[in-house]
Amino acid sequence: MKKSLKIILTILIILISIITLDTIQARLFKNSPIISWKEKLNQDSYVDKGILMDTYYCIWDKDLVTVSWHLKTSKFTCPLSDPEKFDFYISKSANNDSKYNEYLTISDRKIYFQNKIKEFYVIAGNTMPLKTYIKNNNQSLDKSIQKITNKLDYYSSLNDGGTTIYKSKDKDITIITCEAIAGSKDIYIGDYSTEYEQNLCRN
Repeated sequence: MKKSLKIILTILIILISIITLDTIQARLFKNSPIISWKEKLNQDSYVDKGILMDTYYCIWDKDLVTVSWHLKTSKFTCPLSDPEKFDFYISKSANNDSKYNEYLTISDRKIYFQNKIKEFYVIAGNTMPLKTYIKNNNQSLDKSIQKITNKLDYYSSLNDGGTTIYKSKDKDITIITCEAIAGSKDIYIGDYSTEYEQNLCRN
């Protein structure tokens, strides 16, 4: 083997060793590879691109940063909001009518919106309509709604088998979950001023 070829192979082995060790230390010590360059992502987020692995710094607030490591073979983008953060809000229409319209049907159960509610948005990694969150969530309708009502205040229960009313003045939301023994198990969503009506939760 020629001396020049030996030198080239030695240099290649050294470079590969340096890159491999740099990648390992970045993952073990939870930092960016030393051999890397920065690229800006959405908002304040950025990625330190290494040779074998990229380190993503997903930033939503000044004091809220999530660091994620991904090999070059994987595809990753920072979510537009903290994936650990779960929240929701409503948008209201110009219609001030308190009548209900069907919003979504899951099996034999229905979700109704008051006419004054234009949409119900869920923030879970990304912002999406309630129907998208429920359809794409790998859990039952009850658990999906319970995750929402857990962030509301308990308001009252009816003596019909378990119908419960939840409210939040800050979010301007009322949710009525029907559990009537001789009625439906539907869900009604309105603004904070909404009260239970006798014609609700009936088959």
